[in-house]
Order: sequence, then C-alpha cells, then structure tokens
Amino acid sequence: NVVTSISGYSVIVKKISIEKRKESELESSIQEEAEQYIPFDINDVNLDYEILSERAGEGGEEQAEEMEKDLMDVMLVAAKKDIVDDYVSLLQLTGLNPAILDVDAFALQNAFESSQEDISGCYALVNLGAEELGINAIKGGVSIFTRDSSYGGYQINEAIMSKFDVSYEEAEKMKLGGTKIEAKNRADMEEIFTSVVSGWVNEIKRALDFLATTYPDEHIEKIFVSGGSCRIPGFQKYLELETDIAVEELNPFVNLQINEKVFDPKYLSYMAPQAAVAVGLALRSIGDK
Repeated sequence: NVVTSISGYSVIVKKISIEKRKESELESSIQEEAEQYIPFDINDVNLDYEILSERAGEGGEEQAEEMEKDLMDVMLVAAKKDIVDDYVSLLQLTGLNPAILDVDAFALQNAFESSQEDISGCYALVNLGAEELGINAIKGGVSIFTRDSSYGGYQINEAIMSKFDVSYEEAEKMKLGGTKIEAKNRADMEEIFTSVVSGWVNEIKRALDFLATTYPDEHIEKIFVSGGSCRIPGFQKYLELETDIAVEELNPFVNLQINEKVFDPKYLSYMAPQAAVAVGLALRSIGDK
C-alpha cells in the first residue's frame, strides 16, 4: 500500500459554513452546496469533506433560533476525476496499491503538527518546490485557507538557461552553486535570484493579505517554510523582512524516533525541508482523516 498526494489547480480546497443537518442528510446536502463553490462539473470530481466545528448561527441569538440557522463549518475537497484516475493507474502499473490519495497542503499540515509541541496558534505553512508554491494557513490545528500557485525553483533554472544559453542540468548546477560563476556573470545571477525571489515573496504576501481580509481577527504568528526551494539564498530573510513575520524552516523529523545507525542526522537535517510532504504522508493511516 502507498500514500500519495495531489495539488495545484486540479484540486479545490474550500472551507464553507452550512446549516446543521442530520448525519443521514449530510452527504447529499454537501454535494448540493459544493456545486456553488467547485468551478468544475460536480460529476467530474471526486468529493470529500470533513466537519470542522459546529457553532451558533450569526445575526443574534433570537434570529438564529427563529431561522434555525445553527451552522457547521465544513472543509470541502474536490479533485478532478481524470487526474485522480491518472495517479491511480500509474501506481497500479508499477504494482503498487494506492491506499490514500491526500492533498499536499494537508500532508504538510500533518508534518507540521507532529513536529510542534503547541499548535494552538495561527500559522502559515509555505511549501516552495520545483514547480509549485503551496500555502496552508492553520488556526488551532484547523486549516482555514489554502492556495497553490505556479511558482518555484524552475523559474530560476529557466532564467539562467535563457540568460546564459545552458542546459537545464547546467542551470541547476549553477543555481545550487555546483558550478563556479565567473566574475562577469555574478551580477546577472544576482539579478535573476532577486527577481524570482521577489516574485515568490509577493505571491505569499498576496495570499496573506487575502487571509487578513477574510479573517480579520486572525494574525499569523509565524511562517514555516519547506520545500527544496525554500533554501534559495535570501528567500527566508527577504520573506521575513517583507511580511514582518518570523520565518522558520520546518523540520518534520524533530519529534520522530530516528535510528541514527541507519539515517545520518546531518543528511536528514539537509533533507528536512524537501521531506516535509513525504513525512506528512507517511504519518497517515487508512481510515483516518
């Protein structure tokens, strides 16, 4: 059995509030509600949900009682069937059984929660990979906002390829410092890094601004970053400077029992940001949420 995850525009994650219903009516009601929020034909998606909380209706106690509007917060997740089928088929072709198909944002949240002693605050989890920038804002262990954007380390590679007319592999070496940069090219390299990192930070700021508008009473206490590209020089310091929020690199191995005879601690420390989603997936069990 294997656990994997999807992300990007093929999956929609949305927190909604609906009238409280009997459990027997819930599934059909949520499907009807979901049609308002899912930008795809509802018949073309796999739909899942989780009840987050129940609360008294807004607008005053008397009004709530009169209109019987006790509310429940529900997290909706919709994934396009064709994408899900592609993932499942690929795994089955390799002889593997896909037991769980998760979402990157929630896998990252699992890794975060296992590495922290206290998750009662409000935090932003930012995963910056090769081709995608994922953001998951959580409050008290509950996701309140997610966003995936097409930003990532590949942008630096493409800019280097274009500027210096080199292959993708050579651009990767230049990006990671595996190739010595001639003095005459250093200014161009700095300009590439500055431009791309600024784009990443601006995208994160837009997401945080939207979050602040949607949830004005919530304030992000810290940003936890992960993904291989989060270690691009200058990114973390610039993000902290521009948002005025403390930034910390997420280490998903912190509270896990590690056999140091098998796994080199220095190597795990080096791999920690890249392994965050994978560790979060590994923490899943069949039947959990």
